Amino acid sequence: MVVGAAFPFTVSLSDGQLTTVAAWLTIVDLRDPALLAGGAPEFLELLAGGAVWRWLFPIFIHFSALHLLFNATVVVYLGCRIETNLGAVGLWSLVGAIGLISNLAQYLATPNPLFGGLSGVGYGLLGFILVAARLRPDVNTWRVPPAFSGSLLFFLVVFSTGITEHVFDGMRIANTAHWAGLVAGALASWLVVSRLPRGAE
Repeated sequence: MVVGAAFPFTVSLSDGQLTTVAAWLTIVDLRDPALLAGGAPEFLELLAGGAVWRWLFPIFIHFSALHLLFNATVVVYLGCRIETNLGAVGLWSLVGAIGLISNLAQYLATPNPLFGGLSGVGYGLLGFILVAARLRPDVNTWRVPPAFSGSLLFFLVVFSTGITEHVFDGMRIANTAHWAGLVAGALASWLVVSRLPRGAE
């Protein structure tokens, strides 16, 4: 998995050490002298810069082994269910779209280039499956245990309070990416699953 392969080169970001690989994965190039002189670019400047791959690649950045393990577990668990119903192309198209939306939303809300992780995608896949389960309750693979989805939504709300910054020594969570991913996944499900013919899933 690409995310796991990138981990040794991105974990050092949590200590302020930038590797060559990590510099290619952040939403803006942290080696750019203009960044040091003038701060992070505005959102429209980011879009105008045209480095489209950077809008997606922060999903490959993780700041600890626990961060990677938790995100990968959620994405694999939910992703297998989506792949069963939509195929590999459908899953990876969804991952790419949610990754772009959640990363850009996070930067729009807080123009700090040092964020990353698959959690926006994880919440997007959760939103997709929750809506799919409502649209097609007859398809077993759309169902996830309520304790699993409930715990993810519980942490989403708790993290959004900003409590982690006080309890865990300033640890910041990319909450906008999580919420944007959840909404994007839910909307994508409504657009896709509601139009699938019966028996296609």
